[in-house]
Amino acid sequence: MWKINLVIALVFIMCPLIAISQDTTSKTDLVSSSVDCSDGQFEIAQKGFRERWFRGSPEKLLKGLVDGCSDAFWVDGAKSYLHTVQEERADTLIKIALYYERLFVTGKSTNNRGAISRYEFILANYPHYSRTDYLLLILGNAYSSAGEWEKGFSTYTRLINEFPTSKYVRNAYRHLD
Repeated sequence: MWKINLVIALVFIMCPLIAISQDTTSKTDLVSSSVDCSDGQFEIAQKGFRERWFRGSPEKLLKGLVDGCSDAFWVDGAKSYLHTVQEERADTLIKIALYYERLFVTGKSTNNRGAISRYEFILANYPHYSRTDYLLLILGNAYSSAGEWEKGFSTYTRLINEFPTSKYVRNAYRHLD
């Protein structure tokens, strides 16, 4: 079953990338050095959000609009779209990382860096991710399974300190014993 899910995830990720890489003239580059705060730019960002463009990432455009157009009347909508896109991307990265971790645990891979690097990327780039407590738990597990005990210990400790009411705290304490 997990193989089918992996194939579906890879098709979901790769097909738009392949199609877009073959048709580079269909969409203009959405990210420029200066931010255009016009309603038209927000409409482009909305369309990118709805269609989940992968080239010219709606995440980059929305982040630029949110950061550079704080006075625009539509900025709250852009923030909401940006949050949704980032949540979806983080969830997808976790699924991919869990696949890499499964390969490592079952002996089909010699290291766990693929999983660890994706977890670290999410922590560094999505500080408001809604499942950060879960992310810290699985990152601690990945560090521990890779033999990086000190990093695992500090990650579990961070989970306990930053999310004391999380349902994952009990698991973190169990790993610290």
